[in-house]
Amino acid sequence: MAGERITPKFRAEVVDGKLKFYNEIRFFEYLKKLNGFYYVGLEKIKKTRTDKQNRFYWAYLRILSEETGNEEETMHEYFKRVFLPPRFEKIKFGKKSGEIKLPATTTTLSKLEFGEYLTKIEAMTGISAPNPEEYFYQ
Repeated sequence: MAGERITPKFRAEVVDGKLKFYNEIRFFEYLKKLNGFYYVGLEKIKKTRTDKQNRFYWAYLRILSEETGNEEETMHEYFKRVFLPPRFEKIKFGKKSGEIKLPATTTTLSKLEFGEYLTKIEAMTGISAPNPEEYFYQ
């Protein structure tokens, strides 16, 4: 890890072939600190699960809680650890750096990945989630 640089990401939008940064000042301040040759790339921001999906998930956890007697938050943490890969975050303090293993988060899952996550929970527990269409009309 010695000498390893932690590279920040800068959020931007491409409009009419031009790159527009959300925080252009921060980006150019970072560039001032660099010298040498670099590869520059773009990574598309995927659409993550919606607030509506999240509300549905917590309603499903409530049903599971009533059926099993387990706390909703405990099941949430359990399912994340069972079905999602952990994430690793780099930290830096002066010249020292390290990495920490953290549990996965559902907030970065795409809509499709989130649906697959719910399907895995149903398969493990044997308890079906409510029909989303019926749930949202109540």
